[in-house]
Amino acid sequence: MENNYKFNNCIFLDIDGVLNHELFYIERYKWMTRHDNIPFYKTVKKYLRKLVKKKEISRIEYYRSQIDPTRMSLINTLCEETNSGVVLSSTWRNIGTVIELQELFKQLGATFTIMDKTGKSDCRIRGVEVHQWLKDNCMQWFGVNYYDFHRYAIIDDDSDFLLNQASHFFHVDAYAGLTPNTTYRIRRFFNHETF
Repeated sequence: MENNYKFNNCIFLDIDGVLNHELFYIERYKWMTRHDNIPFYKTVKKYLRKLVKKKEISRIEYYRSQIDPTRMSLINTLCEETNSGVVLSSTWRNIGTVIELQELFKQLGATFTIMDKTGKSDCRIRGVEVHQWLKDNCMQWFGVNYYDFHRYAIIDDDSDFLLNQASHFFHVDAYAGLTPNTTYRIRRFFNHETF
């Protein structure tokens, strides 16, 4: 894959817990309750996947139901303002190729570019997968060796990252997802501004 180093920064992006979150599901499905009185938002993903299998809703409708448009807007703005490309570190990376993912996310309202997706490690630790991606791709995408590349941010609601990635890690609470405060902190990080 040819590249002309068009991005200054890289964002490793998780989806579940970041672009969707518990408050989103509560608000969207608060009026629905299961027969066993369990709040519907706790099981909505499973229910919607069943509707896709039965062909009652399309695959794109399912994915659209999983993304909070306000959170998508926040990541779009962040990528635009910081000239960042996205590397998917989410389980969503398993949906398809990078080209298919870019098309899907475009239909979901994304204006950012999906550069790539992380691979899978045997230990299933995301920090290892991010490290391996940086090691394999920094020269191609940014023209520097991975150990000299510091212009990346990791946005995730999990915390299975490496110690040397701590200053690049922006932990998101799965209850509220990506917030303006988090994007503000990332913007300042990329601009080398102190807190």
